[in-house]
Amino acid sequence: MTPRDVQTPVRDGACTGVALLLALFVAALVVALAAGEAQAQTAPSGEVLAYEAESLQETKAATASLRAQGNCCGISWSNNAQLLLRSTEVGDTFTVGGRSFTVQSGGVYNFSAVLTRGPDYGTYQLAIDGREIGGPFDAYNPTVQKTEPLDFGKVRLQKGSHTLTLTITGKNPAATNYYAGLDVLYFEPEGRAS
Repeated sequence: MTPRDVQTPVRDGACTGVALLLALFVAALVVALAAGEAQAQTAPSGEVLAYEAESLQETKAATASLRAQGNCCGISWSNNAQLLLRSTEVGDTFTVGGRSFTVQSGGVYNFSAVLTRGPDYGTYQLAIDGREIGGPFDAYNPTVQKTEPLDFGKVRLQKGSHTLTLTITGKNPAATNYYAGLDVLYFEPEGRAS
Protein backbone atom coordinates (compact mmCIF):
# COMPACT_ATOMS: atom_id res chain seq x y z
CA MET A 1 0.00 0.00 0.00
CA THR A 2 1.30 3.45 -0.87
CA PRO A 3 0.03 6.81 0.41
CA ARG A 4 -1.92 7.34 -2.84
CA ASP A 5 -3.78 4.06 -2.25
CA VAL A 6 -5.35 5.46 0.93
CA GLN A 7 -8.93 6.60 0.45
CA THR A 8 -9.76 9.73 2.43
CA PRO A 9 -13.18 9.51 4.12
CA VAL A 10 -15.67 11.98 2.66
CA ARG A 11 -18.80 13.07 4.48
CA ASP A 12 -21.19 15.47 2.82
CA GLY A 13 -18.48 16.39 0.32
CA ALA A 14 -15.91 17.54 2.95
CA CYS A 15 -12.75 15.72 4.12
CA THR A 16 -12.04 15.76 7.80
CA GLY A 17 -8.54 16.86 8.74
CA VAL A 18 -8.27 14.21 11.46
CA ALA A 19 -9.27 11.42 9.09
CA LEU A 20 -6.71 12.60 6.54
CA LEU A 21 -3.93 12.69 9.15
CA LEU A 22 -4.92 9.25 10.41
CA ALA A 23 -4.91 7.86 6.87
CA LEU A 24 -1.44 9.32 6.23
CA PHE A 25 -0.14 7.92 9.54
CA VAL A 26 -1.47 4.43 8.71
CA ALA A 27 0.07 4.60 5.23
CA ALA A 28 3.45 5.62 6.70
CA LEU A 29 3.24 2.80 9.25
CA VAL A 30 2.50 0.25 6.51
CA VAL A 31 5.48 1.50 4.50
CA ALA A 32 7.73 1.33 7.60
CA LEU A 33 6.54 -2.19 8.41
CA ALA A 34 7.30 -3.29 4.89
CA ALA A 35 10.79 -1.84 5.23
CA GLY A 36 11.38 -3.69 8.51
CA GLU A 37 11.76 -0.49 10.50
CA ALA A 38 8.46 -0.45 12.42
CA GLN A 39 9.93 -0.37 15.89
CA ALA A 40 13.11 1.58 15.23
CA GLN A 41 12.87 4.55 17.53
CA THR A 42 14.24 7.82 16.29
CA ALA A 43 13.10 10.14 19.06
CA PRO A 44 14.50 13.66 19.19
CA SER A 45 17.60 14.22 21.31
CA GLY A 46 16.87 14.03 25.03
CA GLU A 47 13.94 11.62 24.86
CA VAL A 48 13.90 8.02 26.08
CA LEU A 49 14.22 5.53 23.23
CA ALA A 50 12.16 2.35 23.51
CA TYR A 51 12.64 -0.73 21.32
CA GLU A 52 10.26 -3.69 21.28
CA ALA A 53 12.65 -6.66 21.38
CA GLU A 54 10.41 -8.87 19.24
CA SER A 55 10.52 -6.23 16.48
CA LEU A 56 14.31 -6.07 16.23
CA GLN A 57 15.73 -7.75 13.14
CA GLU A 58 18.00 -10.75 13.55
CA THR A 59 21.46 -9.76 12.30
CA LYS A 60 23.30 -12.99 13.16
CA ALA A 61 21.61 -16.40 13.11
CA ALA A 62 20.48 -17.61 16.50
CA THR A 63 21.91 -20.90 17.72
CA ALA A 64 18.52 -21.94 19.16
CA SER A 65 14.88 -21.28 18.30
CA LEU A 66 14.20 -17.52 18.37
CA ARG A 67 10.71 -16.15 17.86
CA ALA A 68 8.15 -13.57 18.91
CA GLN A 69 5.89 -15.07 21.56
CA GLY A 70 2.45 -13.57 22.15
CA ASN A 71 0.92 -12.99 25.56
CA CYS A 72 0.66 -16.19 27.57
CA CYS A 73 0.87 -17.67 31.03
CA GLY A 74 -1.11 -14.75 32.48
CA ILE A 75 1.51 -12.25 31.24
CA SER A 76 0.78 -9.29 28.96
CA TRP A 77 3.98 -7.97 27.41
CA SER A 78 4.21 -4.51 25.92
CA ASN A 79 3.05 -4.61 22.31
CA ASN A 80 1.53 -8.02 23.26
CA ALA A 81 4.72 -10.01 22.63
CA GLN A 82 8.25 -10.77 23.78
CA LEU A 83 11.33 -12.09 21.98
CA LEU A 84 11.80 -15.67 23.21
CA LEU A 85 14.98 -17.74 22.86
CA ARG A 86 14.17 -21.40 23.49
CA SER A 87 17.70 -22.34 24.45
CA THR A 88 18.67 -25.79 25.70
CA GLU A 89 22.36 -25.23 26.51
CA VAL A 90 25.07 -22.86 27.64
CA GLY A 91 26.53 -20.86 24.77
CA ASP A 92 23.31 -20.41 22.80
CA THR A 93 23.19 -16.87 21.46
CA PHE A 94 21.46 -14.43 19.14
CA THR A 95 22.13 -10.93 17.83
CA VAL A 96 19.46 -8.44 16.76
CA GLY A 97 19.52 -4.83 15.66
CA GLY A 98 21.00 -3.16 12.64
CA ARG A 99 18.51 -0.85 10.92
CA SER A 100 15.86 -1.75 13.51
CA PHE A 101 18.06 -0.46 16.39
CA THR A 102 19.25 3.05 15.57
CA VAL A 103 19.85 6.26 17.48
CA GLN A 104 19.84 9.75 16.00
CA SER A 105 22.09 11.32 18.61
CA GLY A 106 25.33 9.84 19.89
CA GLY A 107 26.06 10.01 23.60
CA VAL A 108 25.85 8.17 26.89
CA TYR A 109 22.58 6.38 27.59
CA ASN A 110 21.22 4.62 30.68
CA PHE A 111 20.16 1.17 29.47
CA SER A 112 17.30 -0.72 31.10
CA ALA A 113 15.12 -3.58 29.94
CA VAL A 114 11.89 -5.37 30.79
CA LEU A 115 12.65 -9.10 30.82
CA THR A 116 10.83 -12.33 31.58
CA ARG A 117 11.50 -14.77 34.40
CA GLY A 118 10.16 -18.30 34.67
CA PRO A 119 10.79 -21.87 35.86
CA ASP A 120 12.47 -22.81 32.55
CA TYR A 121 14.53 -19.62 32.10
CA GLY A 122 18.33 -19.58 32.31
CA THR A 123 21.07 -17.08 33.10
CA TYR A 124 22.39 -14.85 30.35
CA GLN A 125 24.64 -11.94 29.50
CA LEU A 126 23.63 -8.98 27.33
CA ALA A 127 26.05 -7.09 25.10
CA ILE A 128 25.59 -3.98 22.99
CA ASP A 129 27.79 -3.68 19.92
CA GLY A 130 29.85 -6.61 21.23
CA ARG A 131 30.54 -5.08 24.67
CA GLU A 132 29.01 -6.75 27.73
CA ILE A 133 26.72 -4.52 29.74
CA GLY A 134 25.66 -5.25 33.31
CA GLY A 135 26.27 -8.63 34.88
CA PRO A 136 24.72 -12.00 34.07
CA PHE A 137 20.96 -12.01 34.63
CA ASP A 138 19.43 -15.05 36.39
CA ALA A 139 15.94 -15.29 34.85
CA TYR A 140 14.76 -18.19 37.02
CA ASN A 141 11.52 -17.72 38.95
CA PRO A 142 9.07 -20.44 40.14
CA THR A 143 6.29 -18.80 38.07
CA VAL A 144 6.38 -16.78 34.84
CA GLN A 145 6.61 -13.05 35.46
CA LYS A 146 7.53 -9.89 33.62
CA THR A 147 10.07 -7.69 35.41
CA GLU A 148 9.92 -3.98 35.94
CA PRO A 149 12.60 -2.16 33.91
CA LEU A 150 15.96 -3.45 35.19
CA ASP A 151 18.96 -1.13 35.14
CA PHE A 152 21.94 -2.54 33.22
CA GLY A 153 24.10 0.59 33.45
CA LYS A 154 25.46 3.15 31.05
CA VAL A 155 26.39 2.61 27.43
CA ARG A 156 27.97 4.99 24.92
CA LEU A 157 26.21 4.85 21.56
CA GLN A 158 27.32 6.60 18.39
CA LYS A 159 24.72 7.98 16.02
CA GLY A 160 23.56 5.14 13.74
CA SER A 161 22.81 1.41 13.90
CA HIS A 162 23.61 -0.91 16.80
CA THR A 163 23.30 -4.55 17.84
CA LEU A 164 22.16 -6.37 20.97
CA THR A 165 23.54 -9.85 21.68
CA LEU A 166 22.23 -12.27 24.30
CA THR A 167 24.38 -15.24 25.32
CA ILE A 168 23.25 -18.03 27.66
CA THR A 169 25.83 -18.44 30.44
CA GLY A 170 24.15 -21.06 32.66
CA LYS A 171 21.06 -21.66 34.75
CA ASN A 172 19.85 -21.66 38.30
CA PRO A 173 19.91 -25.21 39.76
CA ALA A 174 16.12 -25.02 40.11
CA ALA A 175 15.57 -24.03 36.45
CA THR A 176 14.37 -26.71 34.04
CA ASN A 177 15.86 -25.13 30.90
CA TYR A 178 17.87 -22.20 29.51
CA TYR A 179 15.16 -19.96 27.97
CA ALA A 180 15.49 -16.18 27.71
CA GLY A 181 12.80 -13.58 27.12
CA LEU A 182 13.15 -9.88 26.31
CA ASP A 183 10.16 -7.55 26.17
CA VAL A 184 11.29 -3.95 25.71
CA LEU A 185 14.63 -2.11 25.81
CA TYR A 186 14.97 1.48 27.06
CA PHE A 187 17.79 3.95 26.40
CA GLU A 188 17.57 7.20 28.37
CA PRO A 189 20.08 9.93 27.52
CA GLU A 190 22.35 10.62 30.49
CA GLY A 191 21.47 13.83 32.29
CA ARG A 192 17.85 13.83 31.12
CA ALA A 193 15.58 15.45 33.69
CA SER A 194 13.16 12.84 35.02
